[in-house]
Amino acid sequence: MISQEFVQNYFHTNKINNIDYEKNVFKYIQNIVLEHLVKLYDNSDGFFTGFSGYLFRQNFKTVFEHIADLLLEAVSLSNNSIIEFLNYYTSGIIVLDGIKYKVPSIEVENGNTLKIVSILPIIKVYFKANHTIVELQKEIDKVSLELKKLYIGHKSPVAFNTNILNSIENIKVKIGTKTKKLKSRYDSIEKIPNTTLRLQKNREKNSLLLEIKKLNKEIEMLNSKIVQANVIKKYITLKSKMDSLVRHKKNQEQVLSQVDSKFTTVRDALVKALISKKKRV
Repeated sequence: MISQEFVQNYFHTNKINNIDYEKNVFKYIQNIVLEHLVKLYDNSDGFFTGFSGYLFRQNFKTVFEHIADLLLEAVSLSNNSIIEFLNYYTSGIIVLDGIKYKVPSIEVENGNTLKIVSILPIIKVYFKANHTIVELQKEIDKVSLELKKLYIGHKSPVAFNTNILNSIENIKVKIGTKTKKLKSRYDSIEKIPNTTLRLQKNREKNSLLLEIKKLNKEIEMLNSKIVQANVIKKYITLKSKMDSLVRHKKNQEQVLSQVDSKFTTVRDALVKALISKKKRV
């Protein structure tokens, strides 16, 4: 928040120059911290002046890393005023009022100095991939929510239908078995001469018929629960979209991983330049 406010106020709105930046950057940032403390606690006690400085010192590295991130992102979007500001760090030697100064450079650990034109490809790829990943994640979250609305309990509509159809098939097998038993054992009941035995066989037959009827009722009940085709179609479409989004996000994450260390090197070198001052030579 502090870094964003500083960059917005002093780079986008007021377009600070390098001389003013070098002279006042720490004061400007501490003042922003102080303003937030005063607003937060509704108190302008002098204690906060010192406390704001303490907080700034404690978060010094993080604040400037974020500032560097924001400036590099602006460069990746071709912000001319910020490109001009950062080009100052490629000046080498400058003359002010007849006095020569050595300007801080964007220097990496091996001693090489970086120019804006040389880091452009890295930061453009980095921020484009980062932005794409964020947008893809938003879309993934949105599609995921739509998919969850189609779930029945913890099952997708496809899995739910598959379970129902498997259950129906199992019941049909049971019905087939009982039907065969019915035909093989009870077709000739009326020809049985023994009345008692005939009545017993009829009871067994009726019991079996009742079991088959109950099983058919179960099939009817299960059929009534089957998810409609339009819902299945919607689910399959959303699932396909989700799979595509996830693949695209993974590809972008791979792209990001390939430039991440290079970007960090550039960012760290810029931080060193941003917290340094020109020296008289």
